[in-house]
Amino acid sequence: MFHEIRKKGNAATHEGYDDKGIALNCLKYARSLGVWFHRNYGGAKNFTAGPFVPPVNAAEKNAAIQQELGRLAAELAASEAAKQAAVDQVALAQTRAAEEAELRQLAEQLLVEAETQAEDAQEKIAEISEQFETQLNAVQAVAVQTPAQEIQQLVVESQQDDQNLDLDERATRKLIDVKLAAAGWVVDSETLTYGKGVRPQKHKNMAIAEWPTTDGRADYILFAGLQVVGTVEAKRQAKNVYGAIDQAKRYSRGYEIKGAEQLVAGYPWQNYRIPFVFATDGGEYLKQL
Repeated sequence: MFHEIRKKGNAATHEGYDDKGIALNCLKYARSLGVWFHRNYGGAKNFTAGPFVPPVNAAEKNAAIQQELGRLAAELAASEAAKQAAVDQVALAQTRAAEEAELRQLAEQLLVEAETQAEDAQEKIAEISEQFETQLNAVQAVAVQTPAQEIQQLVVESQQDDQNLDLDERATRKLIDVKLAAAGWVVDSETLTYGKGVRPQKHKNMAIAEWPTTDGRADYILFAGLQVVGTVEAKRQAKNVYGAIDQAKRYSRGYEIKGAEQLVAGYPWQNYRIPFVFATDGGEYLKQL
């Protein structure tokens, strides 16, 4: 994810690259990495992050981005609604337990306290910033003296804690898109989909998303020209990727010709119609699995 953020950042800075959807994904990658780092290296193992909140100025006249922003806004609204429901219950209990005059007095007192806290906030921020700078310098000094063995142990523990890098399915697919493109496939899981009319073409290696089978929609179907050579099941991180192979197998069995595409000569293999099946979360290939 660091590699993807770096590549897209360089492209935006030096080549005028301006894909807002990719920019939003990079923000989500950075946020997930930040949460993971805070849990593993910030002494906050039980830290729980709220929903992802996109930048206010991220809205563009782009249907895909608007759809994603709408989804994120819905998640945020649901979270805020739950929080507000709890607040409303407390407020109702307070209203029944106190008289109107007492509540008005309490509100006035809270307003005065809030104004006082606001006046002190800037001074407190400056004080905390200074303390943080001092602590950071101290931590860096300790880090320099930390034995290599201890550092290696910390790295191993954080790598094992991959469940904290919990990306949603859309962001995971973007990572998979990058890997497929690097391997030579024409791919974009948002625009190159069966539902948007994309079909295999001669002399092109295409990964077409959301392809329907008799057993559900495959995340990707791989076409070498017109030949159907593979199916890919995408699983968000922290899920059992190896277990998703069975789902990819079902798509292989349930594939049906819908147009000019062709099955590879020699099918079926037992009752499979597509020769290669894959499951992935966009991470590195693990031979032992």
